[in-house]
Amino acid sequence: MIAVREGHLSQWKGLASAHHGAAALSCAYLASHGITGPLGNHRGAPGASDALSGSSKSTGRAKISSASCATSVKRFNAEAHTQSVVEAVLELRGAHRIAHEQIERVDIDVFKQAYNIVAPGGKEAGDKEDVHTKEQADHSIPYIVAVALVDGAVGPPQ
Repeated sequence: MIAVREGHLSQWKGLASAHHGAAALSCAYLASHGITGPLGNHRGAPGASDALSGSSKSTGRAKISSASCATSVKRFNAEAHTQSVVEAVLELRGAHRIAHEQIERVDIDVFKQAYNIVAPGGKEAGDKEDVHTKEQADHSIPYIVAVALVDGAVGPPQ
């Protein structure tokens, strides 16, 4: 849910995906050993299909969205919409042998969704220049760009 990733970010933001992955692995393990669950969780009036669709009648057989079968792996320890920014900054830093002491100012243009989520002034961003936690850092273009220029990396140590 986007609520986990907007406004003041909590540590749960960093745990949510791993928690769901662990739960899925646990369910798969149990299923591989013959454990079954109630089909009513997905079908019928009290099921998830109806709860999510807003339907008051059974929608029949539940379908798995193609989006739930897709996954994304990030190269850098930063919010998904910042991956191209980090890549560009690190490439420029290396290609031009830029030392952070030489830099007076950095201007970055990003696409609208990235601006809204991780740039100062973005409508969903909150304060992206006042960073105190890892969760705030990986959702802050100013922080991510600065650390990429200083350290030449954006990973857990940064």
